[in-house]
Amino acid sequence: AQFEIPAANLPLWSPETPVLNDVVIASGDDELKDRVGFRTVSTSGRDILVNGKKVFLRGVSLHEENPLYGSRVWSEDDAKMLLGWAKELNCNFVRLAHYPHNEHMARLADEMGIMVWEETPVYWTIDWTNAGTLANAQKQLADLISRDQNRASVIVWSVANETPISEARTKFLKS
Repeated sequence: AQFEIPAANLPLWSPETPVLNDVVIASGDDELKDRVGFRTVSTSGRDILVNGKKVFLRGVSLHEENPLYGSRVWSEDDAKMLLGWAKELNCNFVRLAHYPHNEHMARLADEMGIMVWEETPVYWTIDWTNAGTLANAQKQLADLISRDQNRASVIVWSVANETPISEARTKFLKS
């Protein structure tokens, strides 16, 4: 179902004021709850605008790794540690490098006021001419967007990273 609910004077999410709202949609016995922020992201020339205001991205790239244990980040506490370190460095932005990270990362970034770049593992010299590879990449991107489309912190969806320029690569990425 598609519907619209007018909301006047809604407080907007931004890195300086990461306002989150409890949203509940119910029908009969079914209920969906989430905490979401509302904001706009646009561009003007080379400028990125959040809620119509120019932002300067100060950030780092993060791998989903806990350096204290030499393991993957899997818990909310792990995500808080990495994003907390980014905040200590005065970052307002993180790139979740190379692959979809745990859902905790974007949800905590919403709470902490950190803008996020998410990406799929399309990199280097994958088989740019393989239809199955393209279908896989498209599905991974669609799954990531589906999961995190309501995260106010996510301002960039990346389709690839560190790809050598070629005609086949360009065709693949445009697809």
